[in-house]
Amino acid sequence: MTSEMKEITNAKNYVLTETGQIYNRTTCQPVQTMWNHRLRKPYSRLVNDDGVRVRVYHDRLTAETPQMDSEGLLDLPEYPDYQIAPHGAVWRLRSRKNLSPVLMRTFDKSGKQYVQLTDKAGKRKTVSIEHLLEIAK
Repeated sequence: MTSEMKEITNAKNYVLTETGQIYNRTTCQPVQTMWNHRLRKPYSRLVNDDGVRVRVYHDRLTAETPQMDSEGLLDLPEYPDYQIAPHGAVWRLRSRKNLSPVLMRTFDKSGKQYVQLTDKAGKRKTVSIEHLLEIAK
């Protein structure tokens, strides 16, 4: 590895070049760079050493798998497959594909954070994090 390339923690198959591009060492192909408008910085999505697809910010260079801290998680009565942390992180406890908890992706709309969840009846709904914190038990 040359001195211009920086290794990415917990993702040995990827490197960041001095030009700011992440490359996959296995395929020798560049990884798509995206822009986070809220944080105003570039990131890429890649598969870390644990086999989990993660978002890596180019200024941080760590590809760690999010860990669920079960302490303080609150149940959501309308959404039995999910729990929410007091700071607003929403976790899906189980699904057909994953038997382990998954951190749900949020999106920004009109200055508020929203997440898409499936209710008891199986319907997908877009719900604000603020509303989920209000109904959490």
